[in-house]
Amino acid sequence: MGGTSRSAITQANALARRGNVDVRLVSVTRSADAPHYPIDPAVGVDHLADARGDDPRAKRPSRLVPKRWDSQFSELTDDGMAALASLDVDLVITVTPALMAAAVQLLPAETKVLHREHRSSADRVGGMEPLLAFAPRVAAVALLTRSTADWLGAELGAAAPELVVMPNPLPVAAQPRSDLSSKTIVTAGRIVPEKQFIHSCGRSSRSRTTCPAGDCGSSATDRCVAS
Repeated sequence: MGGTSRSAITQANALARRGNVDVRLVSVTRSADAPHYPIDPAVGVDHLADARGDDPRAKRPSRLVPKRWDSQFSELTDDGMAALASLDVDLVITVTPALMAAAVQLLPAETKVLHREHRSSADRVGGMEPLLAFAPRVAAVALLTRSTADWLGAELGAAAPELVVMPNPLPVAAQPRSDLSSKTIVTAGRIVPEKQFIHSCGRSSRSRTTCPAGDCGSSATDRCVAS
């Protein structure tokens, strides 16, 4: 579970609390017995594929989502996502370009799709191809910043759907604030190009990168500490 999952759950919880819409979370895979983040009881949850066991289909490649788009998909998820063809809802919100591509191809024709980007779209690597190929087929795309929306609009031209700017949803809670007395900045995340940590660390005259798990390329606990 990462930031995209948390944003999706936060948005679903907020919509459910409005009380005037039926909200369901449709998770392609189930990898744990309980969700990592709290889900409002009013939100229904469906899992399309059970990834908790040792299903051999999980080791075979997806026919629907190429590995170069997203390596999390497999024959197991293909079989699970076939259920999308009978999903009876008015609107589906997708949270990755690969999911958007699958939804556009599998959902009933009358179901509208809204795609939400949760990272810098212009800096996507594997997700760039499905984003540009399938965004014209959705009702709207929500992007994090105006500059990103302008970039996607320029890339798609007349084929662009409605583009809106919407920051990632965050839980409504008190957030600690710095008293600005320290000269140390700490930021946590995976050290991969899409996270752009190289920019934040590179602007410091003295910076160091620490990798507690010993793997700066993939660990969810990688940190870049600039001071």
